[in-house]
Amino acid sequence: NDGYSDYQRHDDDGQSPDRPGGWVMEDNHTANIMNMEPFEDKWRAFGWDTKQIEGHDFEAITAALQEARDDDGKPTAIICETTKGKGVSFMENNPDFHGKAPNDEQLAQALQELGFKE
Repeated sequence: NDGYSDYQRHDDDGQSPDRPGGWVMEDNHTANIMNMEPFEDKWRAFGWDTKQIEGHDFEAITAALQEARDDDGKPTAIICETTKGKGVSFMENNPDFHGKAPNDEQLAQALQELGFKE
């Protein structure tokens, strides 16, 4: 979506992008490759409202979605601060897992670290 959503009053449009500076690509963080800051300003320039939240907090996600639904008629971008591989010791912020699946042993360890039982 773009400024067209604001022009057409598409208040039911929404996006929930991750903040690009935190992304881990194949060999680096995106902020070091293609800095997108100030991220919120880019969305606002096209007429979007923005909300910044902790993207791993389900209560914050639910509240932001409800607030966006009740908002002022503009489309809303909910900017999610996230960590790639969060909660898995060997995956968190590890570029080796960008586009790569864990092997069976790694999967078992990841599920255990995330609190899933076999």
